[in-house]
Parts: sequence; structure tokens; C-alpha cells
Amino acid sequence: MSADTIRAGASRASTPCPDPRGFLAMLGTPKAASGSDDGQKEKSSWKQWAGREEQDEGYQFGDLTRGVLNSVQSGFRELKHRGADIGLSLLEGHEQRAVDYVRSVAAEDDSVKDIAARAVSSDSVQTQTAAERFWCGICKDSHSDHKQESDDADSICDAQGSLEVELLDFASDPPLKRSDGTVVSKPVAVISLDGHRSGGLRFPRATAGSSCVSSAMFPVRELAGWDLGVYLFDKSSNKFQMGLEDQSFCGGCLVPLSLLLQHCLGTDLRSSLRDSLSQRRFEAELNLHLLPLALMRAKSKLEPSELSGARVPQVSHGQVSLKLTLILTKPLQNLYFDSTDRCKAEKQTLADYRGHISNPLSVLKAFAHAVGRAGFALKMDSWKQAANELRDDPLLSLACSFWWSFAMLWAPVFTWPLLFAAMIPLFAWKVNEVGLRVSTEERRRLYVDEDGEPSKELMKEAIKVQLNIMQMTEKVSKAASQLERVKFLMSLEDRCLSCTCGLIVLLAALFCSAQFLLITWLLASGAWRYFVWIPGLCVLLPKSLRLLVFEALGEISKLRQQVLGDQVEKMLGGLWQRIPD
Repeated sequence: MSADTIRAGASRASTPCPDPRGFLAMLGTPKAASGSDDGQKEKSSWKQWAGREEQDEGYQFGDLTRGVLNSVQSGFRELKHRGADIGLSLLEGHEQRAVDYVRSVAAEDDSVKDIAARAVSSDSVQTQTAAERFWCGICKDSHSDHKQESDDADSICDAQGSLEVELLDFASDPPLKRSDGTVVSKPVAVISLDGHRSGGLRFPRATAGSSCVSSAMFPVRELAGWDLGVYLFDKSSNKFQMGLEDQSFCGGCLVPLSLLLQHCLGTDLRSSLRDSLSQRRFEAELNLHLLPLALMRAKSKLEPSELSGARVPQVSHGQVSLKLTLILTKPLQNLYFDSTDRCKAEKQTLADYRGHISNPLSVLKAFAHAVGRAGFALKMDSWKQAANELRDDPLLSLACSFWWSFAMLWAPVFTWPLLFAAMIPLFAWKVNEVGLRVSTEERRRLYVDEDGEPSKELMKEAIKVQLNIMQMTEKVSKAASQLERVKFLMSLEDRCLSCTCGLIVLLAALFCSAQFLLITWLLASGAWRYFVWIPGLCVLLPKSLRLLVFEALGEISKLRQQVLGDQVEKMLGGLWQRIPD
């Protein structure tokens, strides 16, 4: 017969047993007491020592076995956490020694002194171990229940507002699961925001009538760019009790604070502007899909698939429901223009990540991140599509042509900024309309195999980084070669060659002077408006008419090539290549 069956049939003790620590001391296994708020030690009950969640503080059958097992698990957990802290401290010491060495070397070279001072300053250096230490803190906090009196009231008063997070429920269909497919019945959640973390929070459905806390309060010092982190663990798992939090992780998510504001303000322009000018309290209930460990571990921001390499999880972790209540000290519009100096917590985002001087590979990886991000930012397919639709629509094309003609031919120059600003809402509306239809083409993906097969984006990005580095090296080498040729000509080491190049420079200067004279005349006569108006009008034509214009320009270019040729260009190129570098 199992211990659970015996416990179910046994009657509970009506009076609490004597202090279990004294009884355990007789067995040679003493248990340390927990500290109270006033610093005095209080006696631990059988319930606390055995790790039970029922309200009865007295002895129940099996508490001795459960208590010994709980002590062994907690000891192993503390040993594992202490070892992780020691390892991170060693890595941080290595990073600090590398920073000190770079500072000492750079101090002797004025050319890199200022660059090194900015790169390794205490405010800008982000250690490689910061993310791991953040995750270790999450794991530690998940084992201690959150206490509402631990919410820092002073920091909330000094902030721009406060955010209350309340756990409502977790979905039963699909059920909450770990990555190995085990259904979770007693999840514990840790919430983080702006460097602040809660203790273990429990869902009301999983507390079984106990007094566990299900809400936490956080100070809000900044709204833009900050995400609320939610991390869930399986409290009933033996792996969790032993400190193997990665194996007992059952999902998490990152909720941008801007998402809460958008959800509360709505999509109506008039009402959202009115509420942003007056409303200070924003409240919403959100149903959130939980993401796997590969996307959440030691992450303060979600990374796209080409950086994380994460695959679609085999097991769905489920959903959770949260209630968020944001209370601001001032209306939202006033906070938009506040100085960001008060936001002093570390903010580890892709935009700030530059690698660490102690690990050259991390610098190359950071460069790869920057190149990939820049490449994605330069994808303007939706903008191009919006411009094409504006030009192909008969009414909009006619309106744009009239606007361009009025601006170039009749409107004073000082009204141009106003005329161009008037077109921005129309173009933004069209970009939004196009983005709703083709958003899947330009959105960042969380998993490399979202389309059913592994994407090659990660390998493509790695190859692109290598090619970009090779191209940059080639450009730098060519630039150095051109500069060396100029220095050779200015040194007059070959006076015949220098005089020949001087005559060519003189002819080029005469040609440029003639062009400047023509530009001055066009500006004085007002004819320049027509030279600007005609190309712009051709660009605004519908696609069928633009093709005719481009075909005519192609024919003109071919005719010019036939008449003038490229003999002069080849001769000058040959001369330049023969100059020593």
C-alpha cells in the first residue's frame, strides 16, 4: 500500500506535533528554521519541512519520509545554484581582466583611446554572463513564494507608474505541458520587468485553497521597448525540486508594454487620441500562448529564427490568462516626451549588442546580427507595392500628378515641406493596407521550419556575413590603393606623369565650372523647376506609360553610346591603372 493511500485513510492530528527540528536532531538530521520578518527565528512546522501545501500544520503520516526527501532535494538544488554562481563569477572575472588589459593598451595609443573608452566603459559594456545570471535569478526565485510586502513601494513612487500582474488561469484544452509532454497540474510562475523579478506566483486553480500569492506589483520607469517576461515551471516535478529548472520548464512569453496600451486604446483614431490625453489607468485580460525554452531561456527579447535557430516545438505548452493593470502618474501623451535618463536599468536588445572584448567570436557574431538586421530593415517590398498601387489607381495617380505639378511649377519653395508632409498620411495608409495583405513576406519568424521544412535563412545569413566582410575588405584595399596613387602624383616623383594628370584635372575643372555656371543660370531663371518636374512626373505615371518612357530612355542611351563610345573612358582608366600605388 502506498504512502498516499495510507495518508488518505489516516486521520489528521488534532494538535501540532512538537518541533520537528528537535525530533530530527535525535535522528541526526537537523533542519534549519526559516527566518521571520523581524529577524527572529520561528519554529518550522511539519507542513513546511515536508513540503506539503495543505493548510494543516500538524503531523501527517509520511511527513518524515517526505521531509528527508525534501531536504536532500533542496540541498542538491542549493549546491547546483551555488556552482552556477561560482562559474559565472569566474567568467565575469575573466571579462573584467580583458577589459582592464584593453584599457591599459588603448591608453598608450591616441588613435583608439576614445573608441576604447566608449567600448569598454562601465555603462556600455554588457557582459556575456549577464543573460545567464539573469536566468539563474529566475530559476532561484521560482522556488520561493512571492511576498506582496516585498514589492518595493519606494521604487514605485519614484517611477512613472506601476503595473500589477495577476495570474488568472491556465488552459485545460490544450493542457499545460512540459517539453517532454508531461501534463502540468501545479505550475509556478516568475514575472520579470525592467530588472525586477517576482517570487513564485501560483494560479488560483492550482493552489488548492492555500494562501499562495497570485499577483505582483512592478514599478514602470519606461513604456517603450520594455517587455514583461512570464516564465512557468512545473512545481510538482522532482527535477524542479532538485534545481533542474530547464527540464521542468513548461513555457513562457514576453509581453511588450506597448501591446497593453494598443489593446486598451483600440483602433479608432479619435477615441485613442482622446484616451491617450486623459486616461491614466489601462486594464486588460490577455490570453497568451507559451513559447518553448529555446526562445525564452536567458532572453529579454525574442530573437528571429535566423539568429536563434529554434525549431517548431513538438509539444504545445498551452496558454495562460493574465490580468494586467497599468496605472500611470501622468497621461500617456505627456510620458512620450519625458526624458529617458530615468531609465537606468540594463536593456539588453539587439540594437545595443556589440559583443565583448574578451571574446573575439562574440564580436563577429554581433556583426553578423547587425548585418542581418540591416538587411531585413532594407526590405522595402511593402513600400514598393504601395507606391505601385498609388500610381496604378487612376484617381490616385491623377491626384499625385496634379500634386507634383503644383509643387514643382507653381508653389513657392518654402511650401514644399508642407506639401510633402501632406502626402505622408496617404502613403502610410496605403502601406498599412498592403502590409495587412502581404505581412507574411516581411515578418520575422520565430522558427526556422515554420513552412514545414527547415529554412535556409540561418545559413544564408552566415554566408552573407562572410561575403560582406570579403567585400568590405576589398573596398578598403581599393580605397587605400587609390589614395596611394594620389600621394604618388602629388610627390612629383614621376614629373611627366604628374604633369599629364594635372592637365586632365584642369580640363575636368573647366567642365565642372561650366556645369556650375549652367546650374546657376537655371536657378536664376526658374527653369530648374521643369528639369525637376519632368522626371518626377514620369515616375508618377502608371506602369504601362512608365514602360514606354523607360524604353525611350534606353534607346537614347544606346544612341549616345554609339555616337560617343567609351574610348575616352578606357584611355583614362588605363592611365590611372599604370600609376604606381
